[in-house]
Parts: sequence; structure tokens; C-alpha cells
Amino acid sequence: MNIKDILIENQFNGSVMVYTNDQILALESLGYSDIEHKIPFHPTTRMRIGSITKQMTAAGIMLLVNQGLLSLHQTIQPFFPDYRYSHRITIHHLLTHTSGIANYPVDGDYSMLKDEPDFYMALIKNIIDPYPLHFEPGSSFEYSGSGYIFLTKIIELISKKTYPQFMNESIFKPLNMINTGFDDARNLDLAKAYDGKDGYVFDAPFVDMRIAGGGGGLFSSMEDLLIWNRSILNHQLLDVPTIDLMQTRHFEIDESNASGYGLFLALEHDANPPQHLIYHAGGGPGVQAMNTYFVEQNIGLIMMSNVNDKKRFTPVREKLYNIIRNYKK
Repeated sequence: MNIKDILIENQFNGSVMVYTNDQILALESLGYSDIEHKIPFHPTTRMRIGSITKQMTAAGIMLLVNQGLLSLHQTIQPFFPDYRYSHRITIHHLLTHTSGIANYPVDGDYSMLKDEPDFYMALIKNIIDPYPLHFEPGSSFEYSGSGYIFLTKIIELISKKTYPQFMNESIFKPLNMINTGFDDARNLDLAKAYDGKDGYVFDAPFVDMRIAGGGGGLFSSMEDLLIWNRSILNHQLLDVPTIDLMQTRHFEIDESNASGYGLFLALEHDANPPQHLIYHAGGGPGVQAMNTYFVEQNIGLIMMSNVNDKKRFTPVREKLYNIIRNYKK
């Protein structure tokens, strides 16, 4: 499978992989992890993955559920007794973006929280709590990074570890994901973060990734995301019933897309025959990423770019989607 010309044509900067459970069909890296110093982008390059983080946070929650430490349909009141809506919201609502909790902009100014001893509790109290619910929990869908801040703190409260410690010890080390972790601004070997507009590329603004937490604060590499995806396919970390539950269409967003736990499920009615996709995107300052699995084809696609420019990223994704849909083994 030759995809390099597509990347060159669209000035893609980053790595792309097309794979099955037992082989890599295509792997290309183009451009630079550091444009100024001409450091090439490689499959081992570490960079932020944005909201693809949510898949891993959801898996962390499911580990706690399987250990009997958490129930999907319990309310969050025991963890957040001071949050005024906690008696109406369940873990299931948080995982599926059906809690009604108002979202907050990740790129806002939260410098007043930087020295708080309990950052996530302070974020919930000072930034999230003042907003009313947007709808009755369970009645509608609204993508919410705020919900994953609550899940981040729940992991910390139950495990008695920080979110990065728990994720490292429970997921990344067992899977040997050596290039994955939380972006605490001390990882000097991460790819530089760039934004792009009108053909120009420039440095992305700094973001304290604690603001994103378990909703978008992780970094990873192309090779590690392959390990992650294959661990799901092979049920290494979570058993078959748990993976099936995560990949269930829990809430129908529209006629095609539904929300699972930490991921989305699409049914492409126009395809012949119709095709099912399991996916999550990652975006933000210095990040464009995509993690998609084509169920009928048994083919996965990982895309990682440290240039936040949809005009470069989206055409590549659409062309690769079409190639995979029509791929004949």
C-alpha cells in the first residue's frame, strides 16, 4: 500500500500507519518533529495525542470496575459531595459524554490554579461547578472534556495515586508502552508543537496539560499506539466482555455515530456493504491525530501530526479512509 504521495501532496508533517493485527500494510513518516533544527519525524517520535487520551482513561476506569472498586451506574456523589449535581451523574454518563456537564475551553487562562495542592478538585470547584448542567444526565449528548476531568480525579481517589502514576503502572508498563506518558512539561524530547494556517506553520502556544487531564494530556508515539490498539484487539489488558462493553453503541448521537466508552462508533450507511468504524480523534495546539479501526476490513489507521492544521490533515485522512474502505487483501 503506497501512501507517501498523498502525504507529500498535502504537506503532511508526522507519521501515518495502516495495519492489521499481524502486519503493517503501510508506514510513512514525513517532515520534522522539530522544524527549526530539521529533526526528522519517526515512528518512535513522542508527541501529544490530544483526546485519543480518552480511550486510555476509559480503560483505566474499566480496570477499576473489573476490580470491584467502581460501578458504572453508581453516582459520583461519594467522590464529589460538594459538586451540586453529583447525585444525578453516573460514571456511565461521564464515559459517554451524556452527563450534561458544561465543557470548558482547554486554552483558557487557569494560571490561578497552578499552585493548588489538589489541581483537579480546584478545577472542578472553581471552573466547572459555576456552570449549570446543559441537560438532564442521560438525556442527550455533548462532547465534554469536563467529564473526563471528573474521571481523572476518580482514578486518583480510588487508586490513591496520581493519574500519571496509575496509568503508567496499570497500563503503560504492562504493555511495554515505553514512549507513552503524561505531558507534564518536563518531557524535553517531545516533538515541538506547531499550529498552521494559510500555508504557514508557527509555534503553538504553551498549554499546561493538567487542564486537559485524562481527557487529553497524554503523549505517545506511533509504535506505542500500535501496541495499544493491538492490546485491544487481543484482549491483553481487558477481557472480551469489557472490550465489548466499551465498544457498545451506548448513546446514538446521530444516524451514523454513537458514543462508546472513550471512543466513538460510526456506521457508514452509504458504503456497500455498510461499514462500521471505531474511532477517536485528537486535536488542539500542536496536535492533529486520528485512531480509527475499520471493523469489516480488520484494518486500523493511526495518524499523528505535530502541526495543528486541518487543511493539511483532513484531506489525507479522507483519502486514506477511501483506500482502506476499498482495500482488497
